[in-house]
Amino acid sequence: MLKQIAAYLRVREWLSSKVALALAVCAFFTFSAPMGPVRALLLLGGFFLFVSAFLSVSYVVNDFCDREVDRLAGKQKIIANLPTGVVIASIAALITIGCAPALILSPAPLKCIAVMTLVYALGLAYSLPGIRFKERGALGLVECAVAQRCMPLLLIPCLLGMQVFLIPYFYLWLAISCLDGLRYILIHQIVDRENDERAGVTTYVRQSGQDAQALRRLVAGTTTLETLLCLVALAPIALEHPVVVVVGVASTVVLELCIHRVLHRYAGKDWLATFDSVPLEAYLSFIFPCMVGVTRAFTSWDGIVFAFVSVLLSAQPVLAKLDLALLVLPAHRAACAPPSTCNIAPRNRSSKS
Repeated sequence: MLKQIAAYLRVREWLSSKVALALAVCAFFTFSAPMGPVRALLLLGGFFLFVSAFLSVSYVVNDFCDREVDRLAGKQKIIANLPTGVVIASIAALITIGCAPALILSPAPLKCIAVMTLVYALGLAYSLPGIRFKERGALGLVECAVAQRCMPLLLIPCLLGMQVFLIPYFYLWLAISCLDGLRYILIHQIVDRENDERAGVTTYVRQSGQDAQALRRLVAGTTTLETLLCLVALAPIALEHPVVVVVGVASTVVLELCIHRVLHRYAGKDWLATFDSVPLEAYLSFIFPCMVGVTRAFTSWDGIVFAFVSVLLSAQPVLAKLDLALLVLPAHRAACAPPSTCNIAPRNRSSKS
């Protein structure tokens, strides 16, 4: 039953890749505010529920609106067999569960309601017929990235106080989140190009008419800029805990180099344009959140709780990445044969990367 609910909400597609980072950003500002550990954890819990419920609703509405498209593309999803009334009831329940705790905790409930309304409006506009930014080319890319990655972060000032808008790093994290969202949706459209053509879905990748190399350069440029901004965003932590930052960054570099070598050399895949291991994913969903929790743990026990939760949220995908990275070792490759068991099914090497 739980697996069916998770599949219906598509939890695996947003929990570690989106919620973990948003929660870490919220924790970054929460732990900087003058409050006790219990209050801090309550705020983080309310924020977690809001973002999780919002993303669940976004994916459910997208699947509901795309039922015929998914059928034509040969995709089998649980929502296709559910009555419309059940889907609507589940959406209403999710919105209530996600919004109520944050409204109770917020010192500015009216502003909180306004932000929540805007977040859901932009999130649903990506899929709803008549608006459907999903099929509006480059505008759709930006709208999706802003709606799913940036807009939920606007709840942070509603929970911590409007003074958060005066902190430059808040806007830096908005930019990083937007770039991260752009990369994911670009990769998604590149991977789904054939399915979208078969189903007649007009996406940016299809509209642009760009070849694989041009699209790859676009992803590479976005990845480079996001990496630079991530390094700048580490400055406040590095000033107080340089050892933690050095360990985190070094771990990220080693992990990404190993994964690049495995995907490129042994699987014949493009490291930048595959969901086997999206660059920076491990850092943003696991390493950075753990850094935030560990540095807080030096002064308060809520940092330990947050670090533990961060590990739980991203443990499975990070372990998969570690298993993939370890394939650089001959002994591990031999123990992991055939390649499909290690998430690296080789592609036709005659195709362009």
